[in-house]
Amino acid sequence: MGGGAGRHHKNRLKFGVVLTHRADEDLENIPNPVWRDQVARRIDSLTENPEAGRQPRYMSGLYSLRASSAGYRIIYRVLEGRRLVVVITIFKERGDDIRTNRPFYIGEKEWGGRMRVRK
Repeated sequence: MGGGAGRHHKNRLKFGVVLTHRADEDLENIPNPVWRDQVARRIDSLTENPEAGRQPRYMSGLYSLRASSAGYRIIYRVLEGRRLVVVITIFKERGDDIRTNRPFYIGEKEWGGRMRVRK
């Protein structure tokens, strides 16, 4: 008999992933194709492990996930009831505090209707 954990993993429902308009532009604007591919693969991995990132105290309800060897970070929200991951923004860390790099407030109004499904 195989391990129970493997069978459970196969039966687990995957999450959908959508990118806000901003996150889609962020991904397209990564200058190095290797880094862009690393970030895209990391986004795709969220379908099976949406809670891979950490939840900083100062980003209530959001996750932060390191996405490439070049220091890109993904900010996203998990909508558990919809089994959906909403990627809000992607940015390159500059060594200073994540809170000061770029504003990334997300409310329903900001991302509603302006998303692309990640295929």
